[in-house]
Amino acid sequence: PQTLHRQAQLFVEQNNEDQRLKVSSEQDEANEQAKEEARRESNHRSAKNNRLLQKNLIATLHAENEHLRTELTTALNQIGELKLTLEEETQRALDYNRCLQLL
Repeated sequence: PQTLHRQAQLFVEQNNEDQRLKVSSEQDEANEQAKEEARRESNHRSAKNNRLLQKNLIATLHAENEHLRTELTTALNQIGELKLTLEEETQRALDYNRCLQLL
């Protein structure tokens, strides 16, 4: 009887251990799935943030490009005006010199 009782006790202990291992394994699997889901969500958020940053950077670069284009146009216009003024002043000086030579 004691051997039978001991065998039953060992069976129960083994069964409890098997159940504990099964639950532990299921918990490990659930934890891994949760980690994987968290990784996917994090990657999704990172990709979304990266797209937003890229969009903002492109908008900033476009704005800066327009600003530089405006400054360049202004500078070119000023150069053109200075060139005309220089040509006019040069012509005046030449005309003045001709007048002086006639005197």
